[in-house]
Formats: sequence, C-alpha cells, structure tokens
Amino acid sequence: MAPGAGKLFDLLLPQILPDRGMLEGNGGSPTPLREALSPVWYLWGMVSGLDHLGIEWFRAWASEPSKERHARIILALWPGCPTWSDTLADALEIMEESEGRIIFRLLVRHSPEGLPANLLVARKSADDCGQLIIGNVGNFLVVRRWDPTDAVHCSSLDLETANRLAEWFAWIEEDHSAPLTSATAAAPRLRPAPGTEAARRLWGEYLQRVEAARRLARSAPVRGTSMDPSGDSRDSAATSHSSSSADATADGEPRYEPEPRPKAPALVPEVHPILRHVAHFLKKGYIVSIDDHSRPRPLDAPLSPELIGEKSETRTGTVRHRQEFRISIFDEDVHKRLERIRNMPARMLRELTLPLRNDLRWLPNALKKDLETELESLRAEAQETLGKAIGLSPESQGPTDDGLERTVQKYIDDRSDKIINDLIIILAAHGRSIYTRSFALGKIKIDLRNRILDHFRKEFAPKLSYATFDLELIETPQTTP
Repeated sequence: MAPGAGKLFDLLLPQILPDRGMLEGNGGSPTPLREALSPVWYLWGMVSGLDHLGIEWFRAWASEPSKERHARIILALWPGCPTWSDTLADALEIMEESEGRIIFRLLVRHSPEGLPANLLVARKSADDCGQLIIGNVGNFLVVRRWDPTDAVHCSSLDLETANRLAEWFAWIEEDHSAPLTSATAAAPRLRPAPGTEAARRLWGEYLQRVEAARRLARSAPVRGTSMDPSGDSRDSAATSHSSSSADATADGEPRYEPEPRPKAPALVPEVHPILRHVAHFLKKGYIVSIDDHSRPRPLDAPLSPELIGEKSETRTGTVRHRQEFRISIFDEDVHKRLERIRNMPARMLRELTLPLRNDLRWLPNALKKDLETELESLRAEAQETLGKAIGLSPESQGPTDDGLERTVQKYIDDRSDKIINDLIIILAAHGRSIYTRSFALGKIKIDLRNRILDHFRKEFAPKLSYATFDLELIETPQTTP
C-alpha cells in the first residue's frame, strides 16, 4: 500500500472529483482512483471500458499480500469496447486463482448507445457500509488524470442506502448478467468503425453465448450472488459442477465451467433484519430532546433564610431540620396558568413522540411543523398571560423597550409591603419574628425582576433539540449508544 493511502481515501471522499482547485494547480494534479483505492478491503460494482491497464491494476490490487481483498465486479461490454478476449482471459485467471474471493460477471449491451453507468462501492472494513463512487470510473480510472469535463461523485453510504444499492446490484447479477467463463471470455476484437456484416455476425454469436450462460446461471444460482452469503450452497454447487467443464455437450448445446465457490462477504455489513427495519423507520423522523440549557428559571424566587435572620439548617443530635422560602409574586390562579404553559412542551412530546432512551424521543417528520406551530402558540399565550398579570400594555412588550422594565419594576414595588407582611405572618405561625434589612428586600426584588424579564426576552419554556437518525456500526465519540 502506498504511504498515506488510507488518509488519501478519507480526503477524497465525499466530494465531487476532479476538484477544480486541483485542476488549476492549487492542490497538485488529480490523483487516480488506483491510489485512493489502496486501503479498500472490499470492492463491488459495475465497470465498463476495462482494458489491459485496468485489469493489471486490478490484479496488483487483488493480490496484495498484506490484505485479503474481496471483489464482485460486473464488467459492462458493448460492440467495439476495449474489453477484448485477452482482458477477459486475465480477469478469468484472477478469479480462478482467488479461491472465490474475486467474482467477475458480464453485462453485455447490444449496441454502444445507452451504456450502463459506472458504479463502485469501496469498503474499508467489515463494519463499513462503504463509499459510493459513481460517474466516469471506467477502467477503474487508472489513467493518470481525470477528464475535467467528467464529474465523479463520491459519498459515504448509510446502512439503508447501502442495502437498497446491494439489492439492486444482486438483481443485476442474478437476472441480467452472465458468469465469466472460458466461453464468455471469448469477446471478439472489434473497434468502433463502419459496421460490416462479418462484425455483426461475430457480435451476434457472442451475444448468443453470453445469453446462454446467463440463462444457465439463472437455472442454477451460485452462492454469493445475493446479499446474504450464508445460505447453503451444496445444491447450487452440485448443479454448477454437473454443468460440465467441456465447451459443448454431445448435442451441440454450450456447456460452461462452474464459477468458483465464492468466499466473499456480504455486500454490506450484516445487520439483523429487525435492526435494519428499525433504522429505516427512525430515518422517517427526528430524535427530539429538551434542551435543558435553554430551560428558563422559575418565576418563583428562592429566599435565603439568613437574609431574614433565620437559619437554613439546624441539627440536634440525630435530627436535622431544614427550611427554605420561595417568593411567588403572582396570584395563585395566574401562577397555575403559567406553570401549565411551562409544562406543556414536555406533555406535547409525550403525546406526539415515541420514547427511545431516557430523555430521547422520536418525532415523525409529518408532525414537526405541527409541534413547532403549537410551541409558538404557547409562547404567545405565555407572554400574553404574563403581560396581563403585570399590567403591561401591548406596545410595551418589545424586548428592549424601557416600558417593559418600568412596568415590571412597578409591579414588584407595589407588592414589596405584601412580601414583608406575608413573611411576618408565616414566621409568626411558627412562633418566630422576622428580622430584615433593607438590602435583603432589595436583593429579593432584583431577583424577581430578572426572572420576569427573562420570560419576556428569552424562552418561556425550554427549547427542543432535533437530530436526524443514522445507524453507525462503528462506535465513535459522536455516536449515541
């Protein structure tokens, strides 16, 4: 492996290649995929335009002793393509020597029009869903430079997308491609030119051989062509071996060598079907939680007992006594209405979401807008209720308007005597008298004032945090267990 190849792979993906900065000389010349794919453990997909350069690069990649490579490649052919019999013979040799780690199949088009898209999925490990490389990746892109007019899209695959892509690829393998054998490797050497009758005849005969091989393969499926490689392959292996090693039977029907028994892993990381369905379901919504950092302070203000000549805690032998005071400046009716609004977001989450873990809940995509609308309505109701309680006029409700501060301060000043009188009454009920100093009352009033202003200028209820769901098979510091 080339030094730094793994880092190069991570830098290249995901993005659009070739990068304009690289082409303009700001980041060096574009690096072919032959270097970026060095750290890849498993390569699968569809490649067209394979020639002797591409197959020799693949041979070197597949035979690297430091890493046991796996690949499932469909080679796309068409009349006049550069994939000739010598290239396919080399591919067949690589496949036979790999002991099932490498599988080649053929997808043959009748004409150069409508060529199949080049597509590769590169996986670095068994737990990696892979990187999708799609675009001008013909011949494994082993040429020295990318054509600057051809875009190659590279992006990371999540588990759901990887599974859908693997299902499509398995369908192409089983229903539309043929195995690579000595017979199907005999592609005629044709070059794009004005057609001749001989060329059409050669290509027609080759199409017949490939179609016969495809039908034969479909009648005796080979283990490893589907997503799940764990099925019993004894029957298919027996059928493959019984299809003979000769080129033709006594009645002239073509007979083809069996594909080697594949040992390649599944196209995507093996995940329990239930987990895969759960991941698909969760991606249709948001992971929601209450942002505790945005939770406003209660409108009730705590009062330190020491400020009124009391002790917060006393102890006699084995008995400990604690006391605390809170100042609730609003009437009981107003206080209950405001508390109901404050608690409504949590209640709405319980009604509209499904619990996942502790404080994490799942919200369907379709309900997010409704939830946000209801929360905005609650904010408006809270400010209206609080504004009426303190006598605030509508034109004074701006967050920077001095009228708001004056109204809040006047509301608290008007109730200063009531605060002191209520303290005297509650302490007298316990046989104690109040000892107050002017700064104690001032501190209480400042705390109450700031709490009320916060509910106007900030959020009345805590905000909600939204996150999208993605199933990670490799644990990272950013992963939620």
